[in-house]
Parts: sequence; C-alpha cells; structure tokens
Amino acid sequence: MPHLIAAVAIASVLLGACGGTPTVEEYAAVVCRPAGDVAPGESPFYADKRLHTANLPPVLEGFHDRLARGDSEEELKANLPLAAVPGLVAAGCELRLLIVIADGTTDALTLEWNGWSAAATSWQYRYHMWDKGSIVRGVDWMDIAGSNGSTNQHRLTGLEENMGYEVWVRPMVGTEPGPPSNPGRGVTSRALHRDRLVEGDGRTWWSIHGNWTVIIPEGARLRGGPVWIDGGCFPTGGSVREATSGSVVSYCFDGRLSCELGRSIAPGVDDERAVNALFDRISPGRSCLDLSWGWEDESNGGGELALAAVGIVAIGLFVVAVRWALRSSG
Repeated sequence: MPHLIAAVAIASVLLGACGGTPTVEEYAAVVCRPAGDVAPGESPFYADKRLHTANLPPVLEGFHDRLARGDSEEELKANLPLAAVPGLVAAGCELRLLIVIADGTTDALTLEWNGWSAAATSWQYRYHMWDKGSIVRGVDWMDIAGSNGSTNQHRLTGLEENMGYEVWVRPMVGTEPGPPSNPGRGVTSRALHRDRLVEGDGRTWWSIHGNWTVIIPEGARLRGGPVWIDGGCFPTGGSVREATSGSVVSYCFDGRLSCELGRSIAPGVDDERAVNALFDRISPGRSCLDLSWGWEDESNGGGELALAAVGIVAIGLFVVAVRWALRSSG
C-alpha cells in the first residue's frame, strides 16, 4: 500500500507538470497578496520567492519579468496585458487598475477600471490637467452620477483639446471612500503618445510619434512606448504595443525616414496572424536593414540625394582624369 500511495503521488506531480498551459488564475493564486494587506499605492503582487514557484501562463511572461526585476507599480500596470485582467480579478487579485482611453474625440476621454474587492455602492473620480510638464489645475473627488457596484466605465466629456489629464477613480461604500486607483493618463488629441492608450474606430487618422499618420482598426487598442530593442536607433525610436496581448512593434525615426526595427508577438496570443496584420496596417512596411542610404524615404528624396552624390563624385573623378591627361601630354 505505501508503494501504491507513492506511485499515485508521483503520478499526480507528473500529471500536474504536464497538465497543459497554466492559467492566469493559477498564477494569481501564488503571486497575489491578500486584499487586506494591500495599502493604497502598494503592489497587489508578492515580489519574493513566490515568483520562482509561480505557474507562469504565457500571456504574463513579460509582465512576470517586470515584476521579478522590481519595476514600479505604475510601470507594471501600464504593461499588464489586458487579456489577463479578468482572470487575475476572478482569482481575487486586488489590482485597482484604471486605464484612460483616447478614441480620437478631442474633448473626451473614457475611463475603465477593474480589480477592487470592496463592495462598492458608487464611484468617484478626480483629475489633474497637465500642460508642458506642469499642473494647470485639478478637481476634487466628484461623484459619478448613477454609478453602482457593477459600474466600471465612465466617459469624461467637455475636456480641453490637446491637454494631458491624469485621472484617479475610487469606490464608495456608502459614505466611506475605498482605496484609489493608479493614476491613469490620457491626452485629448489624435496623437499616440508614450504610455497613452488609444482605441481606433477604423476611420479616424492618428499620428504615431509625430512621424506618420495611420487609421487604427476599429476596436484595436494600442499604447505608445519607447524603442524596445537594445542598440536603439539614431536620433530617436519608438514602439507601439497591442494592449490586449502585450505584443510590440518598434520603429526607428530619422528625419523623414521611418522604418520597422522589429516586432515581438507575445506568447500565448490566440491569433498571431491577426496581431501581425494589425502591425502591418500601422507599419511603414520596410525594414531598417534594407536602407542602404540614410536619407532614403517614401518620397524617393533619398534616391535623388544619392544620385546627386554619385554625380558629384563622378564629376570630380572626371576633372582629375582630364588634368592628369593634360599634364601627361605636356
């Protein structure tokens, strides 16, 4: 009998190790701290040896790496794949996650939040307005009219155009406020800024890093970021992340030049072709490795500069040759 028990135990371990792809809920059960231990501004995740024993689902690999190296709470939440949020919340992880979404309307932003364990009866929000790195003005906590425990979205309207907003939400349990969210940031413009989340409608033109404009497919949510490949590019680079999966495409910008440095499709993406197709729509469609002339761009102005340079060199060589021939004949 002891041998039978040992055999069953070993079999269960092996089956667990080979039991398919780990779930987000299994991961959360190991790394999420109890809600009562999470004070405002603190991470809902453990950052200790539990990380080494967590059963890691593919969709959270990049996030797990950030958690293990101690990224700030703000960076963690900005880089959390949205596809994993429902599973984390269902497992009791108190994320207090707020995202601010720009949809191309220059006087409105949409707030979406999730992850509180408190039984909210209503919600409040507040914001600061930013302009050129300084606070212009802010508002105190304001009630979201008609909200209840199941409310997780609110649209701010009547905002100022081309203005940055930093927003918080918090639950109200009767008259008692609960812990606030992370600060969510948005800009009332049609530009994809770093760390700003935008949603396309298939019609509105967006500016990406100020270098070119694209139409983002309807429902696609993208977040701007820095260049993500070591070595970078000169003088500047940038990236665009598909917010649901965390997949990334990065670019190099040099004057009028723009080219794709590379892309990384997040592990566990259900439809890799769909993400690649999205990136193909917003990418200039050329590789930096194909650019033999630094000034080449879509207008072929680089080709003209290149031909001019070749012509100048040819003329110079011709003049030298004529002078040499004249001296030799003399």
